[in-house]
Amino acid sequence: MQCIFSTIKAILFLFIILSFKPLAAQKVYNDGMIQYRIIISGEEGQSSVAPYFKDATMNYYLKGNHSRMEIKTSFGNTITIADQKTGESVILNEYGNQKMLIRLNAEQSIEANKKNQNPAIEYTTATKSIAGYLCKHAIIRFENGTTFSVYYTPDLKFQNTNYGIPTKEINGFPLEYEAEINKLKVTYQAVKISMDPVNTDLFEVPTSGYREMKYDELPKN
Repeated sequence: MQCIFSTIKAILFLFIILSFKPLAAQKVYNDGMIQYRIIISGEEGQSSVAPYFKDATMNYYLKGNHSRMEIKTSFGNTITIADQKTGESVILNEYGNQKMLIRLNAEQSIEANKKNQNPAIEYTTATKSIAGYLCKHAIIRFENGTTFSVYYTPDLKFQNTNYGIPTKEINGFPLEYEAEINKLKVTYQAVKISMDPVNTDLFEVPTSGYREMKYDELPKN
């Protein structure tokens, strides 16, 4: 059981504070929301971890320099609120009655993203239509052995480039990415995209109801 929970937490922490390369000659949106479905596959995942991710979603809210990522599962929720201008962020973990808050300053945010530096990128000829956008494909390999398969669209860009994709080198917005964690295939696929105004309240950090933890207590992958 402890192994299952460790795997679940690794999936929830797969994307924390990540950035994307800005694009040129495009309309840039200030506000937006992208909803992804989370799919767990693999024999082990189907029998143990996958049920915790039934109907699981990841929502990204973007407004100016602010971003909010919500991963919601039957096991619990992980919310990351970030300010691109200051580099600071807050992670909220909600597992049953346990509600924890972790603050990261700019230096700690960089430290948390170290594993995503110096990737090797292989562009393929594969394409796919996702949520109405034609996407190109790339395979990203990191020095620690982690590999991501990414489908991205060059036709979508926001002012905020904290997009939650594991590299800043791809010229586009990620609408699907896939990785392997503990022999499980984890896929995030966009199902809804909106450019409607986003409520600023979503980027407010709670002042009560959470136990504050240290950054050093975050799981290190």
